Amino acid sequence: MAQRGRKSLYDTVVKPRFDDILRWLRNGATEENIYKNLGISKDVFYRYKRDKSEFNDLLKKGRETIVEELRGILMKKARGFEYKEYKRVTKIENNGKTTVQSIEEYTKQALPDVAAANLLLKNYDKDNWSNDPRNDDLKREELELKKKHFDKENW
Repeated sequence: MAQRGRKSLYDTVVKPRFDDILRWLRNGATEENIYKNLGISKDVFYRYKRDKSEFNDLLKKGRETIVEELRGILMKKARGFEYKEYKRVTKIENNGKTTVQSIEEYTKQALPDVAAANLLLKNYDKDNWSNDPRNDDLKREELELKKKHFDKENW
């Protein structure tokens, strides 16, 4: 039996704009930007996010896409890369017209970025890279003491 009454904002405003929402997320939009662009309130946005799994999945998918893209860019920057630059050589003639005489191509090298490499190592090799290795050792010792205390209390 068909539902009676008017359709919800979700069906009329949000769902038809899924492609727009994905595009906004890929361009770095926040959730606030999204609900303002859709013309819905913050409360309604978060209710749909909580109650509509397809909407929540869409938001996650949009974020995952940009995170993967940024991870790739950061990795490329950390390693260094080659790129091409083009220079247009123009000539101004006697009549005042400019004509393209040639286009020169240059291959350049972007050097590896130490800050990007440091960030990646801190995230991918946490056991060996840290801002403060002594602090990491203290945290490990604290965790071991908590485990011993927990084991002693619940044996």
